Amino acid sequence: MAKPKKLTPWVVCEPEPVVGKLTETQRLQIAGVLSPIILTVTNWAKIERARQEFVWCRWFSEKAIGHQPFVGRLQAIRDATHSLLIGFCGSGPKHENGRTGYSIDAISLLLWREFERVDRDLKLEPELLNRLGRIGAAADQLLQAGNQRQESLSANDWPVFIDILASIFDDHKVRPTAAKSSRAKNPIPSPFVRFVWRVMESLPPEWRMHMHSWEGMAKAISHSLALRTSRQPRGTDEANELS
Repeated sequence: MAKPKKLTPWVVCEPEPVVGKLTETQRLQIAGVLSPIILTVTNWAKIERARQEFVWCRWFSEKAIGHQPFVGRLQAIRDATHSLLIGFCGSGPKHENGRTGYSIDAISLLLWREFERVDRDLKLEPELLNRLGRIGAAADQLLQAGNQRQESLSANDWPVFIDILASIFDDHKVRPTAAKSSRAKNPIPSPFVRFVWRVMESLPPEWRMHMHSWEGMAKAISHSLALRTSRQPRGTDEANELS
């Protein structure tokens, strides 16, 4: 399995996806695989939340700015501003009494005189050096804090989706499983697998996952249920299985 890509917490100039609520037909299809469970208002609210959060996480994972390219650009800005200041001043900044200053020597003046000769709009302004220094310092501060501001929601979208839907079975004291419900040559997928399939089917095609086959869906669900069970406290009440 590919290692989740680290992302910044930001998506730029991309509208968030809008997922319409379940239609009456979709509700009937979902409810039809859960008999004799009768879904409550709270259960339906969980299903809607699972759908919305899953699509949002998938969208975020695709659209958010990559953490490594972002860090690379910050490093380039920091290093470039430092190099420019060395070029203009011959040395790095000087820090005194909480203030940062830059020296201007004879070479600095000669450089700017030659720049102005090539382009009359290039004027030597002390504020330019100060701004370059502040940009470099800001880039450096962002780099130092950068590792604390990264996301990997792509690794959590499916497990969180399954956890919310499994909690609906918990509400009815029914154990969610990915096991087949018979030992026939073509066994029927478990009620929970059929339930997840129907909910996933209600999403726009571009956001669906693990729908290439029942076996693929069951395997993905089984993995997430195992993680979920490992995180639950021991000694929980026994639950029945839905056939």
